[in-house]
Amino acid sequence: MRRAAAVFSLAVAMFLSAEASAARLVYRVDSVSAKIVRHRLVVKATGAVSSGGWTHAHLRAMRTDLAEPGVMVVEFLATPPARRETVIQASLPVDAKFVLPLPRYAETRVKVVAKSNSLTAAITR
Repeated sequence: MRRAAAVFSLAVAMFLSAEASAARLVYRVDSVSAKIVRHRLVVKATGAVSSGGWTHAHLRAMRTDLAEPGVMVVEFLATPPARRETVIQASLPVDAKFVLPLPRYAETRVKVVAKSNSLTAAITR
């Protein structure tokens, strides 16, 4: 019986830690830039998270938006704090930079998506 309880406790702890470590969309994106530098596309984004304790802000390329041809969609993600972690309850700034190979010729804009909004920037040289 004790062994079953120990296994159950371990499974619950692993589930909670995995849930807390999964990256989620940041609350808001404030600015986006997309520039070609040395035959690479460099995307920079700044925004805000809804509380303290968020870590590892990063950008992740998703797909070309079928509704908007020529637009590459990028998600603005960060790892939220653990459930029981005490954090400040205020919007805090975050930023991220993403370097990737040049997109297809038809893609001329980058759209960065957050939880409450999205911004689109033209790809410049």
